[in-house]
Amino acid sequence: MDPINIFLLLVIVFNAILSFFLLWKRAKKPVIISYFLVVCGIIFWTFSMFLFRLSEPDNALFFCRLLYVAATFTVSPFLYFTLIFFSDKRKGKFIPLILTPQIILIGLVVFSDKIIQGVQVNVVDENIISFGSLYCLYAIFFISYFSIGFIKLYQSFCALRGQEKAQVKYVFWGYFVAANVAMLTNLILPWFGFFELNWLGQVVTLFLMTFTVFAIVKYNLFKIKIFVAKLFTFLILAVVLVDVFLAQNMKEILLRTFFFLLMVLFGYMLIKTTRNEIEQRKKLDDMVQDKIVFSHMINHQIREPLSIINNYLSLFEKKDINSMESAERKKYIEVVISSAKTLKQKTHDLLFYLGLEKKSVFKDTVPVDLVRILSEIRQEYESKFNGKSLTIKYLEQGSSFKVRLNKNLFKEALANIFDNIYFYSVPGEVEVRLVAKNNNIKLQISNPIDQAIVDDEHFKKKVTERFGRGEEAKKLNPTGTGLGVSIVKRIVERSGGKFEVEVNKGRFTVVLVLYPS
Repeated sequence: MDPINIFLLLVIVFNAILSFFLLWKRAKKPVIISYFLVVCGIIFWTFSMFLFRLSEPDNALFFCRLLYVAATFTVSPFLYFTLIFFSDKRKGKFIPLILTPQIILIGLVVFSDKIIQGVQVNVVDENIISFGSLYCLYAIFFISYFSIGFIKLYQSFCALRGQEKAQVKYVFWGYFVAANVAMLTNLILPWFGFFELNWLGQVVTLFLMTFTVFAIVKYNLFKIKIFVAKLFTFLILAVVLVDVFLAQNMKEILLRTFFFLLMVLFGYMLIKTTRNEIEQRKKLDDMVQDKIVFSHMINHQIREPLSIINNYLSLFEKKDINSMESAERKKYIEVVISSAKTLKQKTHDLLFYLGLEKKSVFKDTVPVDLVRILSEIRQEYESKFNGKSLTIKYLEQGSSFKVRLNKNLFKEALANIFDNIYFYSVPGEVEVRLVAKNNNIKLQISNPIDQAIVDDEHFKKKVTERFGRGEEAKKLNPTGTGLGVSIVKRIVERSGGKFEVEVNKGRFTVVLVLYPS
C-alpha cells in the first residue's frame, strides 16, 4: 500500500482512540462533546482523503466533493469548542451562526461546480482538482473560523491562571501549528496548482493529537487523566494475562504469573500516584487562588478603612480630645465607627468566601422548606426596601419546595442577593418567583437595576466573578467587596444546583436551580 495511505490510516486509528477516551467517561460535558466532534471531523476528513487517493476516474469527483465537505466538519466544531472551553454551559445561540455558512458551502460543493469543477486522476502523482469561481469563499470560511477560534483561545489564555492556563496553551499551539500547516498544504497551495502535499494536513493532525494527549497526561485536560491511567494499566494487564495462558510449561507459567503480579503492583502505584498528583495540583491551584483573593482584599478593600481609622485616631492623639468642639469630636468618632463596621463586613466576606473552599461546610445539610426561608428573608428586608420605594411581589407555582442543603449557607446566599437588590436597584418591583416542576425547583429573583450599572462593560463580563462589579456599582455601594454574587454562585453550585444571571430590559435576574434529594 502507498506509504501516504498508511499514514492516513494511522491518523484515523490514533484519533479514534482519542475520541474513545474523550467520550467514555465524561460524555455529558458540552466541552467534551464539542472536542469529540472535532476529532470525529478529523477522522471523517482523513478517511475521505484516503478514499480520494484510491479513487478511479468514474468516482473521483464524488470522493473529491466528499473530501471538501468533510473538511468543513473540522473547523465548525473547533470554533464552538473555543466558545465553551472551561464552561459547562451549552451556548446554543451560536450554533445557527456557526452552521449556516457551513451548510451553504456544503450545498455549493455538492450541488454545483462553483467550488469544485472537476478532477484529473493521476496514477503516479496526486490527483489534480479544478476549482470553481467561488473557491475563495471556501478559503475565507476556513481562515475566518480558525482566526476567531485562535482569538478566543488567546483570550482564555490571558484570563486563566495555573493549570487551566497551561491546558489552553497546549491546545492553542497544537491547533495553531496543525491548522496553519493544513490550510497551507490543503487549501492555499492547491488553489495555485500545487497538489503534491494536499495530504499533509491530515497527517499533521497527529501534532494536535500529541499536544492534546500531553495536556491530558500532564495537566489533566478534560479531567480524564485518571481514566487514561486506569485504561492504560488494564490494557497492559490484559496483554500480560493472555501471555500467562499461552505459557508452555510450569516454569513459564510461574515466571509470567510473577511478572503479571508485578504489573498489578505497578498499575496500582501508577493510578494512586496519578490521583495524588491531581489532588495535590488542585490544592496548590486553590491555594494560589486564595492567595490572589486575599492579596486583592488586603490591597484594595481592607487597607482603605484601616487607613481611615488610623488617620482619625492619629488626630485624636495629636489633639486634646477634651478641647475639641463637640461637633468635630462627634464627626471623628462617627467616621471611625463607620470605617470599623466596613472593615468588619469586608473581613467577614473575605473569610466567609475562603471558608467556602472547604467541602466539609457543605456536608451539614438538613431538609429546608424554601417557601419558609424565603418568607423569613422577605420579612427581614421589607422595611429596608420600603425606604427605597421597592416592593416585593412573590409568585409560587408547584406543591413541594423542600431541598436538602446547608440552611445557614443558603440563608447567607439569599442575604447577599437581597443586599445587592437594596444597594443597586432603582425604585420599582422586586419579583420573587418559585417554581417546582420537572424534578427541580427554580428560584428567580428579579429587580429593576440602575441603567448605569448595566451599561458598564466590566459588569457585563465579570458580574459572576469575584470582585466583578464595575465602577458604577462601586459608586452606589462604596463599602461593598464585590464578592456577593460569586459567594451565591459558589454556595449554589457546591450544593449541587445551578446558578445563572440575566440582564434584560433594565432588570437584573438571578436564577437558582435546585434539585430535591
